[in-house]
Amino acid sequence: MRRLIVYQNIEREGPGLFQLIAKQYNYKIVTCRTYLDEFINDLDYSDCVLILGGPMGIKDIDNPI
Repeated sequence: MRRLIVYQNIEREGPGLFQLIAKQYNYKIVTCRTYLDEFINDLDYSDCVLILGGPMGIKDIDNPI
């Protein structure tokens, strides 16, 4: 079965529209919460990988927080 492997870097950011499209094409969705050290090492040639970022934006470049 084809899979969409989602590497989620923060809890509140998810795959959103990508998840809906993957379901339409019968992909199994596997979420790896990297902030909890979860990873998938057995990738297959038919897998798709989605690496999510975070809520940062271009205005955050010089923000010290």
